[in-house]
Amino acid sequence: MKEAGLVAACDGNISFRRDDGTVVITPSGVPKGELKPKHLLVVDLDGQKADVSADKAISAEDFKKVITTAGYTLQNLTTPKKEEDETMEKTLKIEGMMCQHCQKHVHDALAAMDGGTAVTVDLEGKKADVTASKDIPTEAFAKVIADAGYELVK
Repeated sequence: MKEAGLVAACDGNISFRRDDGTVVITPSGVPKGELKPKHLLVVDLDGQKADVSADKAISAEDFKKVITTAGYTLQNLTTPKKEEDETMEKTLKIEGMMCQHCQKHVHDALAAMDGGTAVTVDLEGKKADVTASKDIPTEAFAKVIADAGYELVK
């Protein structure tokens, strides 16, 4: 379209119906001469369905607002889970730590666990705060702490 001099701007949307009954909609903010397949929204009017992907994250709430503002109803919105959505944070009470060596020993044992992303051990508070990229059962923490020579207080 750019080569034909039809669209030089990047504001606004263009939509057109294809022979297969779907409608293709272009985004705002992308020069129309630089559009790639990933920029296009294809809507199946017969199946009343649209599959959407984007380079930038948009919240489900913002997406729903755009759809309803345009006069449409949004049903069955599903969003793929992302790795960062599945983080786990847990505070563990630990008995047996007496010194900074003990504190470091517990820290290193917890930090070596599969999925662990951050560990803070509080010697005076007799606790450890653990952040992980997946759910880790309490029993797994108990075993690691016991193997290090300390006790997880449940």
